Amino acid sequence: MGSLAIAVLAVGAFWVGRLLKTRGLSELVGFLLVGVLVGPVGLGLVSAGQVERLGPVMDVALGLLMFSAGERINLREIRRVGWTLPVGTIQYLLCGVLVYVVAIQCGAGAAEAILLATLAGSGGPLTLAALISRRRDRSSYAEGLLAAHAWSDVLTAIVFSITWAVARFLLEPGSGEIVTAIARFARLGVGGLLLGLAAGLVLIVVARRIDSQAELLLCILVHVGVATLLSDSLRYLYPLTGLAAGIFVTNVAAAEMRQRIFGALATLETPLFLLFFTVAGVSIEPELTWPVLLLGVGYVAARLAGKFAGALAGGGIGARLPLRRRLGLGLGLTPQAGVAIGLAIYIAERLPDVGRSAATVVLASVILFEAVGGIFVSRRSIRTHLYVGRLALSSWDGGTPHEAFVESPDWDTIEDAILSLDGDRHEDLLLEHIEERVFMAIGGGMDGRYVAFATYDGSLVADAVDPHAPASSTGVVVGRRLGECPGALALGLEQVLAAARTFSDDGTLTIDLDWRPRDDTLD
Repeated sequence: MGSLAIAVLAVGAFWVGRLLKTRGLSELVGFLLVGVLVGPVGLGLVSAGQVERLGPVMDVALGLLMFSAGERINLREIRRVGWTLPVGTIQYLLCGVLVYVVAIQCGAGAAEAILLATLAGSGGPLTLAALISRRRDRSSYAEGLLAAHAWSDVLTAIVFSITWAVARFLLEPGSGEIVTAIARFARLGVGGLLLGLAAGLVLIVVARRIDSQAELLLCILVHVGVATLLSDSLRYLYPLTGLAAGIFVTNVAAAEMRQRIFGALATLETPLFLLFFTVAGVSIEPELTWPVLLLGVGYVAARLAGKFAGALAGGGIGARLPLRRRLGLGLGLTPQAGVAIGLAIYIAERLPDVGRSAATVVLASVILFEAVGGIFVSRRSIRTHLYVGRLALSSWDGGTPHEAFVESPDWDTIEDAILSLDGDRHEDLLLEHIEERVFMAIGGGMDGRYVAFATYDGSLVADAVDPHAPASSTGVVVGRRLGECPGALALGLEQVLAAARTFSDDGTLTIDLDWRPRDDTLD
């Protein structure tokens, strides 16, 4: 690669990436665009042949990219928000089915349709995490959206290890009996995953004996790089090796060790991504034909339909997101980046006959969804205001009942109101979303005991129940009156704060408590 080409790639990628980042979009998309622009289909300053000598370096860079993506796949966080698993799973399945059907109708072969369907449901946790960090958003909705993206990538990795085998069999009809051939190809995916888990374990053990961050970075590069190259030499799915190693470190290592490992890698992430994505943009040589354009339009439409349908269906399970919130969630699920890009490039390299058109479709849709979905997530899905539209606080003033209202309260105001509850002067409060006829009521406060109930679906009333409380009854003071109630209904301060925070964020009911319909509470 000539000096001029290197200069154009580096400077162009830096400034375009920086421009997109200031607009709330992923700089990875900027790196890709610059690579395509200076490549064979653009200005022609660099050819695919000129970057072939960087093959091993690119393989290691992809392994590190996937390792970094694994940081966002924290299984504990994924389980924490009630709607994350249903939404992530249902939207992934629906995206896959719809994209497969549409791709076949658009003239794609079975192998290409299967691979596109596998990648369609993946997300963009790297991009989303950056947006959340910049906005300092710690709401349960933001956490749930990020976890849904991460879970989608987990499903993508698992399913890809199988569908890759099916696609290989379809493209190599002389591979033998279908079951034997698919099992042989599937072992390549499973082998890549197992090698990644082993690399993650070794990395954790070795990192415990390293104090210097510079040495720790070198340790990461060596172990992840060697595992990636070994996986490639064994013909395993080496992108899954890096991803599995990252997921293992994220979920097994202690919090401090996890922060040290990914913190050390963070110093190298941006230049590494610049190198990988700009060179990848050159090497793919996108296939720009009318059939590919038709396939791309169908892919985008089917993926959008799957995301919205998955959000509507999955958001009604678990914490029961309100309808309006589910519609916003559908668009919030559309960003797609790291894992999809990495696997699309892998497909293009290993199966050039179908891989080039598949990679063209995926990368073009990534740019579109990062632009549209990223802007929406930045400006609307991760909101600076809360779901709750009004706070009503009931109190006594000189023996006279009084009710104070706060329109569009922030969390600090809501928290202060809950802390002021004492069962005497300040007896209860109401958190309301007037348009959807949804509210949560919290009362009590004397001796640190509270009661709470909520409505959802406009009418159904449910009491908050502590699933770990004793069966005996207890007293709770609400409205200056001491009443006896089942012990399970008497909640602590931290419990009502958590319930109020979750409801204020997005109108859902925290999964840390049971919410039982009023008629069933005493059963």
